[in-house]
Amino acid sequence: MDSRLIYLGGNGHCAARLTPARAALERRCQEGLASFTLTDVAYPGFENRPRAASFDDFLQSISASIAALKSPSGPTLLYGTGIGGLLALCLRARGEWLDLPILLQAPVLWGLEHRLMPRVLRFPPARGLLHWLFSLRWFQ
Repeated sequence: MDSRLIYLGGNGHCAARLTPARAALERRCQEGLASFTLTDVAYPGFENRPRAASFDDFLQSISASIAALKSPSGPTLLYGTGIGGLLALCLRARGEWLDLPILLQAPVLWGLEHRLMPRVLRFPPARGLLHWLFSLRWFQ
């Protein structure tokens, strides 16, 4: 059985970034600890590929890539990070790939690592306070 994890990358994704993940997965498969293939969708206009004429064409290209990468004999899962997750949702909204489960990792706003809130929340007392605040109905 051939299980597939189709990766829809986020901002800054390139195929080379998956090389370490593929190597680690290959070792896990050889050890019998994993049994799936990691593939990624090649976006038009990225990594010196020609651009799509429109957003509709862009989504159609992604959908065709998923069709080509989908496992013929086992389960397939879409994994979308950041913008890739939004693209997966766009395809779902168009009625495409409703049969495939989607694992989403939310997008991160640029510059978030330099803002005050994430730095303050690195301290356990601040995290505890925020968790407590979210338990209060007026704060929610």
